[in-house]
Amino acid sequence: MIGENVSILMPDQDAAAHDTRIESYISSDIARFIGVTREVSGKRRNGSIIPIEIVVSELRVGGTRRFIAAVRDITARKNFEDRLRYLATRDTLTGLPNRNLFVERLEAATHRCDTAGTRIAVCYVDLDQF
Repeated sequence: MIGENVSILMPDQDAAAHDTRIESYISSDIARFIGVTREVSGKRRNGSIIPIEIVVSELRVGGTRRFIAAVRDITARKNFEDRLRYLATRDTLTGLPNRNLFVERLEAATHRCDTAGTRIAVCYVDLDQF
């Protein structure tokens, strides 16, 4: 891909955002994303969308600016993170939400109620010897 824009590896909306960041950097010289690793969507040759990690560096040769991007497919890592999240919030025997997920969702619901000025009700069922 030497000489190509790395945005050809991204879906249209991510490619446009990436190009805007580059143009903004060139015009202002403020490095908000140079050397910063970002997770964005990538596009395979067949058009399927995958999660990728990208970091852009700048190389100045004479009076010419060159941008170098390192791109990595992080599909396996994302799948592993999803699996860990599932195991942390579900009962291993039944697959039902566990106490951690209940508390997480209850906190989110109470925050929404506080923000909206509404109320919430919680029903509790205790199943002894389950």
